[in-house]
Amino acid sequence: MTVEPEPMTAKEVAAPRSVELWLVDLARSGPALERQERDAPRLGRRDRAGIEALKPADARQQRLTAHLALRVLLERHLGRAVRGLDLARAQGGKPGLPEGWGPFDFSLAHVEAAALIGVTRGAAIGVDLEVVRAVRIAGERRRRILAAGAALIPSEGIHGMSEAEAFMRAWVRLEALAKARGEGLQRTLTALGLRHAGAGAAREVVLGVQRHLSLTGLSVHDLALGAGRVAAVALDRTLGLPPLNTFPVDSAGIEALLRGRNSG
Repeated sequence: MTVEPEPMTAKEVAAPRSVELWLVDLARSGPALERQERDAPRLGRRDRAGIEALKPADARQQRLTAHLALRVLLERHLGRAVRGLDLARAQGGKPGLPEGWGPFDFSLAHVEAAALIGVTRGAAIGVDLEVVRAVRIAGERRRRILAAGAALIPSEGIHGMSEAEAFMRAWVRLEALAKARGEGLQRTLTALGLRHAGAGAAREVVLGVQRHLSLTGLSVHDLALGAGRVAAVALDRTLGLPPLNTFPVDSAGIEALLRGRNSG
């Protein structure tokens, strides 16, 4: 299905850069989002087919709800013309809007019963969300990831945490950075020097992180989601960290969100 974008108004073209963060309770928001989808589909046919092919069923349901919430937020900014639009998917990069839909970027992460969505105007964004859990990974690679994660936010150390939390916090910081760049995690790890640093080269890793942040103009922030979850967002360093909004859980709330369409 081909959808032509609505012409952008002069106000929208000149609007300043902005950023929004949304936390979605997938279990509570799911029924209302699915009812709306049955009445007025927002997903593109190709995107829906990709989700419906997923197994197992609980993973498919979580992804469906997360993407329906994302479509509501895109419609909030871009209007009803985005309904039925298939997202563009560059090989090895994150999904995005096709050309012609204005200076918007978005990032989505979901795990278990929650999703985190970031939407920006005129700047890149990357978000990641994980449940704290033990991860088996080789000792030297683990040490490099921990060193890089700590260097991304020097003021928010990861010392004093449990081993599992420290590693997952470092991981979401790196994933958020990779998503903001749209290059995939492996390319970002290479750019940071993590894939080729020698044993015990923590200082080399820190310098690689500092150089990468300087070149990209990005900064990384932790998000407080309560015990058992860790999350991070990567943004243009000139943008402040916005408040974390709670996505509506019923149809009335979703409609109210859409009526308050944000045009900048």
